[in-house]
Amino acid sequence: MTRRRSWTGVASSLVFAAAVLSGCSGGIPSAGAAARCGSPTGPAARALRLRTADGVGLAAIEAGGGPRGVVLVPESGVSGGCGWWPYAAELVGHGFRVLLFDARCQGSSDCPASPGDGIADTAAAVDQLRRDGADRLAVLGASAGASAALAYAAHAAPGVRAVAALSADDFAQAGAAAPAVRLPVLMAVAADDPYASVDATRQLFAALGTPAVDRTLVVLPAGAGHGWELTADSAPAGFRAELLDFLTRRLA
Repeated sequence: MTRRRSWTGVASSLVFAAAVLSGCSGGIPSAGAAARCGSPTGPAARALRLRTADGVGLAAIEAGGGPRGVVLVPESGVSGGCGWWPYAAELVGHGFRVLLFDARCQGSSDCPASPGDGIADTAAAVDQLRRDGADRLAVLGASAGASAALAYAAHAAPGVRAVAALSADDFAQAGAAAPAVRLPVLMAVAADDPYASVDATRQLFAALGTPAVDRTLVVLPAGAGHGWELTADSAPAGFRAELLDFLTRRLA
């Protein structure tokens, strides 16, 4: 679930969609890639077209380099993958290779008649980073994307070492997969989140198959936000540092 989306976010998603549809698949100048996601600056990046196992085409942007890869799974809503762009740029600055994408039926990604499949979308993104040279990967999801990330983690590809779930709000999907998850997990939720209650998040956390020593649940103060808002500059600095430390340690 996405909160407080503005027409700026809508326009950014549409610009991103138009850019990918134009056939751009090579390197993109820094300013161009950033502008597509409504930001004046950002790292050099390239537009990609992913193909899921069930044949769905997804629009994506990859930035950064090196063996440490982070797949950013989007919230639902019009912003698509662009909602992750500010944090993606931050991760690139810390030496990570990142991939953000529009899920099916977002932006310029295909919209099949069949129901959404966040697991297949996430798997396609992971596979792309592996092909591009990342051999140590984490999956970071927000809101509906957090639930998809946890569900994917139950049967993750080789090289995926960790999953972080911010405000997971599809408890049916994530809960069904939770007992099969063995990867290290960081979960976070704000105390006043109207879409992902603390009680439901605690139950989901308790259902994980991950050993207790490798899982962490962070309950943030009221007002911290939902989903990728927890990575914004306005989010609690202590949690932002904890999330970065989690990714750094698990992909070392």
